[in-house]
Amino acid sequence: MTMSAFMAAPVLPVRGRLRPLGLDDVRITGGFWAERQSVNATATLAHIEHWLERAGWLGNFDLAARGELPGGRRGREFSDSEIYKFLEALAWEIGRSADAGLESSFRRIVRRVAAAQESDGYLNTKFGRPGQAPRWSDLEWGHELYCVGHLLQAAVARARTRPGADDGLLEVACRAADNVCATFGPDGIDGVCGHPVIETALVELARTTGEDRYLAQAALFVDRRGHGRLGDVEFGREYFQDERPVREATVLRGHAVRANYLAAGVVDVAVELKDAGLLEAARNQWSNTVASRTYVTGGQGSRHQDEAFGEDWVLPPDRAYSETCAGVGSVMFAWRLLLADGDPRYADLIERTLFNVVSTSPAADGRSFFYTNTLHRRELGTRPDADRPSLRAASSLRAPWFEVSCCPTNVARTLASLAAYVATCDDEGLQLHQYMPATVEHRLADGREVSVTVATGYPHDGEIRVRVDSDEDRPWSLSLRVPA
Repeated sequence: MTMSAFMAAPVLPVRGRLRPLGLDDVRITGGFWAERQSVNATATLAHIEHWLERAGWLGNFDLAARGELPGGRRGREFSDSEIYKFLEALAWEIGRSADAGLESSFRRIVRRVAAAQESDGYLNTKFGRPGQAPRWSDLEWGHELYCVGHLLQAAVARARTRPGADDGLLEVACRAADNVCATFGPDGIDGVCGHPVIETALVELARTTGEDRYLAQAALFVDRRGHGRLGDVEFGREYFQDERPVREATVLRGHAVRANYLAAGVVDVAVELKDAGLLEAARNQWSNTVASRTYVTGGQGSRHQDEAFGEDWVLPPDRAYSETCAGVGSVMFAWRLLLADGDPRYADLIERTLFNVVSTSPAADGRSFFYTNTLHRRELGTRPDADRPSLRAASSLRAPWFEVSCCPTNVARTLASLAAYVATCDDEGLQLHQYMPATVEHRLADGREVSVTVATGYPHDGEIRVRVDSDEDRPWSLSLRVPA
């Protein structure tokens, strides 16, 4: 393991202008976000597990372990990923609260997932078995690499919050990643996934384990993107970000979640490999996207038919798609650029998006969600059936579950890990980026102990009090973002 593997944070770059702080350094102690985290822990996680069982998506792993697939398999081709995002949310929440009941659930689900893994490391309930389509036979829509990516992210979260845990998830993830490297390496399949996320997941696994082959595979996927390796679809190759190489693109385009996930992975690869040109391409794409393709709320994606960015300035309020998952992806992308550059513009967008997209998706009780986040509603609409999954954008009200239910698990993992997005450090001291009642305590690289307590009613009022608690004799710098 690398030294950074044991900090409880989703993103741990080896270099950059700023260094992230983990869940052990930052505690959210009250206010708006503490309430959202409490509801997430006590209501949303149980609600998600209930629906994963009820919809049969968890049961798919039991069928696989018993050799009973494809008969009885339920859910879309990417349903495995929701179990992995749920595991990631559990891992961050256990790291935050040490809840024994969640720990029991985590281990129970990991056992079911591990039992379905094949001898060579391949793990997917939709492909590869008798009666199913062959492995890797539908890179455009199959989501196989996408599912592996979320498995890796769950394992990274677990390794960073409970290093050395004996549940076996990290071993399952490494075997799956090894299978990906053997299959898609320089001498393997010359392809990419229709839905990015494997890129950033492989980089974080490399950061966690010290295995350079995972980083090399992520870089290979980034370099392959944009050369027409995916087939034509009705929305064009732009939908997959496969019509133009990453280094030549000037703005995010196509499917908004895919675009943000890819961009996050691009920054990860660029930082690890000291690739200044690749990092500059990502910066330019972010700046142009925020300037002309982002709603005032921070929401991204104005087209319903392909869940995609529109052209510049095409941002209709009543037809906004603004998918919750695109908001999560936007936070992921901006956070990585903030760590690389230290520019507070990135934290401003994160703030806007967290308050107006991520936090507004779940209802106050944490048991129903917006998939899309329009800015203008002419009619309230019909309340969704509480006993049936809803279509993604069919309802104007929050629904308890969806046939494509990526947003509830994405919100859950983001809220559980939110403390890791509050503050950073550098050689000089501490930087506060997001404002909420919190304590921040950290030992700098040279041994200086820095600590502050934040008290505020933000966002309900604008008064923010920061008390310096450390009695360190040596001077250090405290930097505070002034919200735009």
